[in-house]
Amino acid sequence: MKIMFAVQGDGRGHMTQAIAGAQTLEAHGHEIVAVTVGSNPSRTIPDFFGRAFGERLTPIASPGFSFHGSKGVATLATLRQAMAGLGRYRESLRTFADTLDRVQPDLIVSFLEPLVGVFNLLRPHGIPVISAGHQFMLRHPDFVRLRGFAFEQWTMRRYVSLSGARSTKLALSFYPAEPIPNLRLFVCPPLLRSELFGLPQDVPGRFFLAYVLNQGYTEDILRWHAVFPEVELHCFCERPKVEPVWRYDSTLCFHKLDGAKLSCVVGQTAPGSSSRKPYRAASQCARRRKGWIGNRSLRF
Repeated sequence: MKIMFAVQGDGRGHMTQAIAGAQTLEAHGHEIVAVTVGSNPSRTIPDFFGRAFGERLTPIASPGFSFHGSKGVATLATLRQAMAGLGRYRESLRTFADTLDRVQPDLIVSFLEPLVGVFNLLRPHGIPVISAGHQFMLRHPDFVRLRGFAFEQWTMRRYVSLSGARSTKLALSFYPAEPIPNLRLFVCPPLLRSELFGLPQDVPGRFFLAYVLNQGYTEDILRWHAVFPEVELHCFCERPKVEPVWRYDSTLCFHKLDGAKLSCVVGQTAPGSSSRKPYRAASQCARRRKGWIGNRSLRF
C-alpha cells in the first residue's frame, strides 16, 4: 500500500511518531511515498527528521503556536498568527493537492496536521485518512480532566477537531480506553521507534533526562537544579547556549536536540534515587502544571 504522511511541525513528538509509524508500516511491506511537514516562525525542521525521510519530504507553511515568554501557549497570539498566515496556508493546500495527484496514495496518515482537516473539508476526496495523536483523547470520556483554563481547553478542542476532520482518529494513550466507533475514535498505545527496543536494559541509571520543548523552561530547570544540585540532569533542547553541548556545571548539561544521541542517553536514565526529595519536588511541579515526571524522565 502506498501511504502519504502529513506531519504537524510544531513539536517533535509528532515527528518522532511519524518516524516510528514509518518503521512499522515499512516492516509490513508498505511504502511511504511522500511526507509533508508543517513549518512556522516558531520552529525549524530538525536534522533527524530530514534524514529519516530524505527526498520524500516537502515542507509546507502550517499554523503553529505562539508562546508566553517561550513557555506556555498564548492563545490569542496564536489565533492572530494563524490569521496573518492565511495566504501561505492556501499555497500549502495547493502543494498538498499537487503531491496527492503526483504520488496517488492509497492512504493518508496525518500526525495532527491541521491543514489535512482543512483540505478534507474544502476538497472532499476518496482517499482514506487516519489522524494520529494523543490529543484525540480530549474527546474521550475517560480522559483525565483539568479544572480551569476553560478558554484554552475550548480552543485546543476546536484545533484538534479541525485537524481530525473527516478522518478516522487514533488516540495515542498510556492507559487503555474503549473505542468510540460513532466518533471514528480508536485508542492505541504510543508509537515508539524501533531503536528504543534495542537499548540495554541492565545499565544502572544515574541521572534524569529532560526534553525541553520551549527555551523559557530552561530557567525553571536552573531553579530546580539550584535546590537539588546533587541530582545529575541531561537536557535536550533546540538551541543550547553552546552547541552541541552546554555544560552548566558538573551535574547539569544541555544538549542540542539529536535523535541518535537522545536514544543512547535514554538507556542510561535513572530509575530511582537514594533521596526522595527531588522526586517529591518534581511531582509538585506536575501538580502545578509546570511539567511532569515519570519513573525515568523529566519533561518541561
